[in-house]
Amino acid sequence: MAIETLEDIYQNIKRDFGVVPEVYVRGENYIKYRNIAFSKNTGQVMMSNKSYGDLYLVERDGHSIDYMRPEELENAISIRGSLPYFFA
Repeated sequence: MAIETLEDIYQNIKRDFGVVPEVYVRGENYIKYRNIAFSKNTGQVMMSNKSYGDLYLVERDGHSIDYMRPEELENAISIRGSLPYFFA
């Protein structure tokens, strides 16, 4: 399932791991799990004359903030990804 909204992140994690977030209000731009939070980039980040407005902000406790494209985030929250430790 392709990630287009925070609802997609919520559904993917709930389906694959059975985990519900600590904080999530549908329609808001923030979803918080045990040690990780996601939000969709609302501004524009310009790098090398390319617009990356569709990036997701990933805040892991104890780590620097990361920006991920939807495809990268989909892989990272999958069972073989790098992020399940933070929410599962």
